[in-house]
Parts: sequence; C-alpha cells; structure tokens
Amino acid sequence: KFTLDLTKREHTGILRASREGWRSGSNWNKYDILATDYSQKKSIYKSYELRLDKRIDNPLENPYPYIKNANYFVLSSYMEGYGIVIKEALFLHTKIITTDVVGPREILLDGKYGLIIPNNDEDIKYAMEDVMKNKEKYKYLEENIKSYHGDNDMIKEKTMKLLDL
Repeated sequence: KFTLDLTKREHTGILRASREGWRSGSNWNKYDILATDYSQKKSIYKSYELRLDKRIDNPLENPYPYIKNANYFVLSSYMEGYGIVIKEALFLHTKIITTDVVGPREILLDGKYGLIIPNNDEDIKYAMEDVMKNKEKYKYLEENIKSYHGDNDMIKEKTMKLLDL
C-alpha cells in the first residue's frame, strides 16, 4: 500500500508510474491518494486508469492515519522547500520514497532515513516495484526510521551559518 501526496505539487510522474506498474502486473493493490476533494481524486484515478478502492471525502482533514498505515509514503515533487510532510512520515515511522529535491534529501540525511530517487517515471515505477519485491533489501529503512528522533540541530546549524551568525 502506498500513500501518495498530490496536494501541493505537480505529480504526474508518480501517476504515470503507477499506471504502468499496474498495467505490467505489479502487485500494487491499494493507493491512498491525498487530494483536495473527492471529485479531484476521482478525476485523477479516472485519467490515469487507477482503481478507486474507497471513497475518502476529505483526507486532508486528518491525513495521518493514511500515512501511518501505508507501507511507503511517496513524495514525487519536482521541487520542494523544506518538505514538512517528510518529517511527518518519519515521526509516524512510515518508510519513504522521495524524488531527489533539496528539502527531503537534507531531512533524510542523504538516504539514511528514506529512499531518494531521480524524478522520472521509470525510476519512480522501478522504486515502487523494487521496495515491494525486495523487502529485505530495504529493511535498513525500517530500522533507521525507528531511531529517528526529529533532530533539527543540523538544520539550525546550517541556517545560522547561512545567516553568518
């Protein structure tokens, strides 16, 4: 099960990757797509030929149960600032797949706490397939996330350095 965040950025790559994965027989049987409303979500599923398993009227009111219960949280931004949703997924001990953008790379300590991939359809599809097929290969993520404590000292240090304080 994957939780895909489509609320803030253009994420067509992950939708195309999901469609291609489903077409090629990948064992992806459930997606929780966090969209702004049900009609938007229904439209997304229809245009990318994905199966709408259940009606979730307003997941944005409380997205945390969806993120917590996912095998992986996938963020496929083309650009991202800090990426607070990555921190939220870490605090919920949900394994993360993210495209290689500045904020998430910094938060995940260059891959210690999550899988960082190039932002193209093929790499997104491959990562989603690989994490489900080769669970042992990614066991380290689960172990590392358990030790995550949300330390912001590194971010504070870099900010202070940038401000020359």
